[in-house]
Amino acid sequence: MSSTSRPRPGEAGEGLVDVLVGFLIFGILAAVIVATLATLDRVTAQVSGSTQAATLASQVLAGAQAGSCGGLAGASPSPAARAALTRCTWGLNKVSSLADVTASNPATNATATPVLCTAADASTPAPANAAGVGACYQAANFTFTASLHFTWGWTTPPGASAVSGSLSNPSASWSACSIATGASYTSPDELIRTAIVRWPDLRSKRGYHHRSVTEVGAAPAALESEAVGGLGGLVVEVASPVPQDVGLVVPGFSAPIIAQTAPTGGQGCAVFPFLPPSGGYQVWVGNTSNLTSSPPVSAGLWSVANASAP
Repeated sequence: MSSTSRPRPGEAGEGLVDVLVGFLIFGILAAVIVATLATLDRVTAQVSGSTQAATLASQVLAGAQAGSCGGLAGASPSPAARAALTRCTWGLNKVSSLADVTASNPATNATATPVLCTAADASTPAPANAAGVGACYQAANFTFTASLHFTWGWTTPPGASAVSGSLSNPSASWSACSIATGASYTSPDELIRTAIVRWPDLRSKRGYHHRSVTEVGAAPAALESEAVGGLGGLVVEVASPVPQDVGLVVPGFSAPIIAQTAPTGGQGCAVFPFLPPSGGYQVWVGNTSNLTSSPPVSAGLWSVANASAP
């Protein structure tokens, strides 16, 4: 007598539940794996971007050193300024500049929100007046934005009156922004070059990363050899809570010498040393249309111009 095994009541339902639970667990594991792989891809890409950015910053800085970029001053002959514009040219978009190359937000001129290059920017030549335009580079899947900043420095701060800081705060650490009109001029003996490379964050439409390289070298010998007492300097003070692009227009130069302020408590300044005595200098802040005449520069003295952001 044969017998047939039949499922007990509920076994079929339990089997279906087991299958559904299995599919659910598999789906969760698959989602976790996909998310993990995506995260690893982003992390790998960011590491790759950081490595490439560091290499690019070093290359840009090496180019600035080889080209003697950033060392132009009013005492430089105008042919030297023209030559500098041909060799101090950066990026696929060919940004030419005497001194700083800045990627400033055109609305605020704030490097806190820099204008990052796009692939289209990299293939479009920069305008003749490229203030606020970063140099665009491409490598692998990244479009990088490079900026260059050149700062004059002193191994010993110039003058006992200046070393004490501002008149209102004599104990403050010395800053070139504390130089007052009529202070005795002392030429800087250092040129500090900094290359900054930025690239977009893959997780954010507005976020970005950056790497920088800085080198401190001697001031150009050609400028230091100028007659002692025959030159002066100009400090442009700008009241602004964000960095501002400042251009010094030198008679005979086809492009302004651009320096960017570094604000301290809403007050920043740009320093232009090695200037022959003249009343023909002009400065602009933020953009070239915001142009004003600067005070005359006298031999052996500092002059100070107070300028406003647009």
